[in-house]
Amino acid sequence: MTKPITVAGVCFLKNREHILLVRKQGTEHFMLPGGKPDLSESIYAAAVRECHEEINVQLNEESLRFLGRWTAPAANETGRIIDATVFVCEAAEAVGASSGAEIAEVRWVSIKRAQASVLLAPLVTDNVIPALSSARKVPA
Repeated sequence: MTKPITVAGVCFLKNREHILLVRKQGTEHFMLPGGKPDLSESIYAAAVRECHEEINVQLNEESLRFLGRWTAPAANETGRIIDATVFVCEAAEAVGASSGAEIAEVRWVSIKRAQASVLLAPLVTDNVIPALSSARKVPA
């Protein structure tokens, strides 16, 4: 069996009602900004770097709050599984978010209507939205 792909994802929330999603060039699924850590890079550092590269947002590791760690089918690599660590940030951190490297589209989507409005990556539908919608408190 192929080893899961380790990734970091950042869930930017606006008023706890909208989530920032990206669609990579040449793909259909919307997903969280983020990606694979470089060799010897921490998952936190990967999240910070990927947000800068993908959506032109400069974060610091202290602004990242752990939401969860899940495995899910990779949206853009057929037959592969991702091992994703997901962090939450407030919308203010994403002011000025715009398409950067590899990104075709950046979009704020209603958490309640996300599944009906765009094609979502399995991590978002199966794990992130349920975690955000559950009765448990989202990290503040």
